[in-house]
Amino acid sequence: MGASIRDPYQVLGVSPGASTEVIESAYRRLCLRFHPDVNSHPEAERRMKEINAAYELLVRRRRATRDDPPVDPLSRSQTYRPRAARGGTARPGAPALFVPQTQLDLGEVALGETPLGRVDVRNVGGGLLHGVVSASEGWLRFTPATFDANRLTVQVFASVSMLAPGEVHRATLTIRTNGGTAQVEIQARVRRPAGPEAVLQPAHLLLGNLPHGLVTAATVELRNGGAGTLHGTAAAHQHWLRVEPARFVGNLLTLTVAVDLRPLTPGLDHYSAVELCTNAGTVRLPVQVYVAPRRGLPAHAAVQWRAVVASGQLLLRRLISLVR
Repeated sequence: MGASIRDPYQVLGVSPGASTEVIESAYRRLCLRFHPDVNSHPEAERRMKEINAAYELLVRRRRATRDDPPVDPLSRSQTYRPRAARGGTARPGAPALFVPQTQLDLGEVALGETPLGRVDVRNVGGGLLHGVVSASEGWLRFTPATFDANRLTVQVFASVSMLAPGEVHRATLTIRTNGGTAQVEIQARVRRPAGPEAVLQPAHLLLGNLPHGLVTAATVELRNGGAGTLHGTAAAHQHWLRVEPARFVGNLLTLTVAVDLRPLTPGLDHYSAVELCTNAGTVRLPVQVYVAPRRGLPAHAAVQWRAVVASGQLLLRRLISLVR
């Protein structure tokens, strides 16, 4: 088996004189990086097989000198299961993940609110716990995404604008570490308003690095997250910004926001907004546009040009305020 792989010490990134604890620590770190559960790269599976083979070879060699039975490194994949993370027995001195909760209810929230929750993570073993956090649904947000700590709190919140009112939404938060894996089932209920509720997706329109001299457009979804029928008008705050339709009636609409880049200064960010006056109230869609520098202008010169123009604009505003 040893002849079929390259130097196992090189594969694991350790020196030939490394202790068994160092080899095991390196193996766990590589598992966390290349395990197919956390790495979707096409080469990850091949790399993981190579890591397993190198680890097995080194452990068999060392245990053979002490007449210990060989260890199958694949059995360590049990560490990457929730059961091992909550009730399994870890090797002495090895990290062991402990997450006390298996469920988290963010409660009933209204559109526009941001429900918050917390998931406590602890290392009840030895060494340093490090891992990654992921969610099964896009509406479930969290921080931090990665960590190296023996005690921390993962902050969890829901992007309510992505959820349909009147329903219970469920997602799974997965915490994968070098001391095991835990999963927490999370749910949130979105309260259905008594009347219409205007919801924009996205809530902020960002158009970046656009070439000067063009007219471009982007679409925004407007839906009624409440009851009844949504209707109203739409208007832009700047002459270089246009929105259609100007009047609307319906519970699921597509707004087209057109941007005329010709009057805009290259190399600068430009800000405006689209205002929707509806029977559910006024909703504002911020719009940010960055116009790329003209062709042939070096990157450092573009940065300097942006600074000069910005300073000029600031000076002009001050002069206008003094005149007034």
